Amino acid sequence: MIYPSNLFSPDPVSGMIRPSIIMICFETQTNIMKAKSAYNDVTIRVPKFGFALPMPNTGVADSQTNTFATAPGLISGAVKNFVEGVIPGGANTMSQATNMVVNPALTSVYVGSELRNYSCNFMLVPQSFKESAAIALILWMVKIAASPKKIDLVNKLGLLKAPYNFTIIFSNPVLELGTRFDNMNITSYTINYNATGYSSTYKDMFPKTIELTMNFVENGIKTRDDWSFGLF
Repeated sequence: MIYPSNLFSPDPVSGMIRPSIIMICFETQTNIMKAKSAYNDVTIRVPKFGFALPMPNTGVADSQTNTFATAPGLISGAVKNFVEGVIPGGANTMSQATNMVVNPALTSVYVGSELRNYSCNFMLVPQSFKESAAIALILWMVKIAASPKKIDLVNKLGLLKAPYNFTIIFSNPVLELGTRFDNMNITSYTINYNATGYSSTYKDMFPKTIELTMNFVENGIKTRDDWSFGLF
């Protein structure tokens, strides 16, 4: 499903294909395969549906966050331990007597990296009944993809299966290569059916302006190999 209806048509002025973002929804399934009298769990992604939209109003923000802890340097720790070994409580005594302490030579210690987040916002303004139907279907897809599936057991007990995850593809090859988003999990979405602040609808009662916001978290941490392509 696409919006607007001419999204994949060349621009009449530039003759270029309009930039777009394509979102494909996948369901994660686990197959139990028998191999050499042993069972191995194999996780696969099964495509369900997809849709395409113009580039988001918020642009394309790509960032990486690393976490570091503060720790004293090795030499300063050795000096302090030596003073304490020679004179128990010596470091504290030296501080009180001379107003001096062992230089901690603080350093940052790598703890780990956080998953990348991506947020996109779209202002959807249908220009025909066909586009209204397309928007309604896209919103319906978003709600299905972002909802867990209930698996009933017995006595009203059950399990919830995770929502679908997304593959996000930019039609612009530079953006696609520059971001390289892995499988994305949708963390939240917001649909504002009256984005202009008042109720304005067509004759079929479909809103004239709808704002869609989706927030994702990447299902995996990017490492140096993902960007160096073996060159560095």
